[in-house]
Amino acid sequence: MSTVFGDALRRVRLATQLAVARSGVEMPPEAVDAARTELTSVTASLRKARGDHASPGAQLAAALQLSPDELEFVWAIVARAADPLLLGLLQVLCGTDARKGLSLAHYAAIMDLDDDRAQAITAVLSPSHPLRRYQFILGGEDQTIDACTPLTTPPRLWSFLRGEAELDELIVSAGGRIVVPHDPQLDEGQRQSVQRIVQGLGTLETGRGDRRSAPQAPAGARRSRSPREHPSVR
Repeated sequence: MSTVFGDALRRVRLATQLAVARSGVEMPPEAVDAARTELTSVTASLRKARGDHASPGAQLAAALQLSPDELEFVWAIVARAADPLLLGLLQVLCGTDARKGLSLAHYAAIMDLDDDRAQAITAVLSPSHPLRRYQFILGGEDQTIDACTPLTTPPRLWSFLRGEAELDELIVSAGGRIVVPHDPQLDEGQRQSVQRIVQGLGTLETGRGDRRSAPQAPAGARRSRSPREHPSVR
């Protein structure tokens, strides 16, 4: 497991712990202070890692054109699915919905987002958004997704972010990854058809060349007359 993956999950866990403290649940002040200090350190470490364009998270953001806040939301959904230490904290805030996923509404509360940032992330809820179009985030069975819908992610996404190139179960059940050949693959009948087309085009080009090479009379030239047609000849 990569350091970035572990830090990203720990960041969500620490932010959730602080959100639980803000909700009124009594926690020792020293535990809150320690969580706040560690969150600041982990967040700074993740900011430095953003400069690595070869990291799985950076590759995902570039391929799907995700904003920084959208990518952070993806990490939070992944953390809910992949971090076994997060569920207990999430249940304090989200109730039994935490077993199904993490909604945008709960995420905005956990991260204490302002109005503009929270509203901007709602773009990922649109069916046309790449995260939904390619089924990187999943909602209820009826596919009606809004800000209160618990969202989760398939294992293929968080295994990719963890640095593991595992195939999705649907791809494996269909026979695995297919490598498309670069050159066209033709059977004998198709090859004969292509050959006839090439020969036909070659004949056409040859005919055009013959017509272009034929001598042409000058545009202003007069037709020569025979002696019988010339007026001076009697």
